[in-house]
Amino acid sequence: MSKRWIMIGILDSGIGGLRAARELLDRVPDADLIYFGDTARSPYGVKHGDTIRRNASEGLKFLLAAGATIICIPCSDISGAGFDLPDGLPRRSIIDAVSAGTHAALALPQLNRIGIIGTPATIASHAFERALAAAKPGARVYANPCPLIVPLVEAGRLTKPETFRIIKNCVSPLKRRRVDTLILACSHFAVLRRTIQRKIGKRVFLVDAAEAAVADTATRISGSPGAVSRGKTSRFVVTDRSEYVEHAARILFGGPVALELAPIPPIRSETSPPEAS
Repeated sequence: MSKRWIMIGILDSGIGGLRAARELLDRVPDADLIYFGDTARSPYGVKHGDTIRRNASEGLKFLLAAGATIICIPCSDISGAGFDLPDGLPRRSIIDAVSAGTHAALALPQLNRIGIIGTPATIASHAFERALAAAKPGARVYANPCPLIVPLVEAGRLTKPETFRIIKNCVSPLKRRRVDTLILACSHFAVLRRTIQRKIGKRVFLVDAAEAAVADTATRISGSPGAVSRGKTSRFVVTDRSEYVEHAARILFGGPVALELAPIPPIRSETSPPEAS
């Protein structure tokens, strides 16, 4: 059997995907991995879809040039907005949060009233709604944007009263809709999974879209005959490395993580108009 070198690339809008990177390393400990987080232009969750697509396409080019052969996109902002494939990277080599999260939800025993919480950009993309409607036309889908959870997680305010109140306000409209399944459509939200479960109710199934993308990536690698790594190397590349980013990275990764600055031209900061409703 011929051997095939595999390097995992992780494309992220900021640093929320560091949790996914940690999970992938736990699941596939022998893998080579390179993580790219666009911290200079984050948060993507409040940006226009065209801006997200443009930035994500640049990130994909970086990962391909760095040697990534399979790319995991745990970020629902990127997955929902879409991206342009660079030359040499087939679509089948990319596993994204919307597709993986939808498939994970469809595997549940009850799936009739589905709630989705995510950033404003993810909710505005309607990507999960389209995917679920195509796979299960009869299901009722309700989505609610939750813009305040990401900054609370990155600030480490996981057990503060204001965090509990914000999560309650975020899920309350979906609880009134009596959803039986709740999709966590942001990689940051998993850090507060227990609180979200408590606020939405113990009978509601939670689906972590980022975790689903990680699981699908690990399954894809384990099912690849002859897949090998070159040296079990891991790199974590960001486009800005401030003290805030370093602190938040430790929270999301679950410990110290060595961040590299991306060897690419300086990133310009952009403010884009909100998407039309």
